[in-house]
Amino acid sequence: MENHKIPTTDPAVNHIGRQFYFAIQNKQLTDAADYLTEMVRRHVDMYPDNDLALQVFMSAHLVSAFDLAGDLKIDQLEPLERILQSEVQRYRTEYVQHSDPVDIMVHHIMQKVSALCGLEASQASGRMEQVRGYIDIFYASPDLNVSDLSIRFDLSLSHLSRTFKQVTGQGINDYIHEVRIRNARKLLAETDMSISEVATNVGYTSSNAFIRAYRNMEGVPPGAYRTHIRQLRNNQD
Repeated sequence: MENHKIPTTDPAVNHIGRQFYFAIQNKQLTDAADYLTEMVRRHVDMYPDNDLALQVFMSAHLVSAFDLAGDLKIDQLEPLERILQSEVQRYRTEYVQHSDPVDIMVHHIMQKVSALCGLEASQASGRMEQVRGYIDIFYASPDLNVSDLSIRFDLSLSHLSRTFKQVTGQGINDYIHEVRIRNARKLLAETDMSISEVATNVGYTSSNAFIRAYRNMEGVPPGAYRTHIRQLRNNQD
């Protein structure tokens, strides 16, 4: 398929355009939507009342990017153009009532074009479940953090953080702390490890950091939880 040229000479747009292409090639569709949104905003500022120019602008970027990624087939071109035409019309009639109509339009377009090319949202969900599973296994590593996960799963920091929260409803750091504290509760209740040893065994580099995280999540320090559990057991005996 013959590639379309990007119809702009604005260096800033061209730079964002390269990031957009890279995101599509790496199936980072949320990032791609953000880059396309920025390009469209700049284009709308240049040609505020030219819907046809806006449609052609987005068509060139989308066709080129999905074509280079190997996801776009010839018989999908016409449906893609219909998607763009419909969404540009809605941009003027419906989306303009919102605080950020460009963002709404672009995200609707990306969802529809992604579905057209067979890139279902379940891919992102499955990938985030892999991330969550990795955290469940390696929570005790003190090096476990968002940066480490982004490298291991070959995802940008922003894409990983945003998508994980979209899929799970929870931030990555919050989930890491949740898993660590959950396992810490078990150690506090079932072993005689010191607070410092428990902290080390669940991935914290200092007992102070562990105590602070535990108190923030449970409302009491770990020592108080252990005392409470032991009192309950003594009362049962």
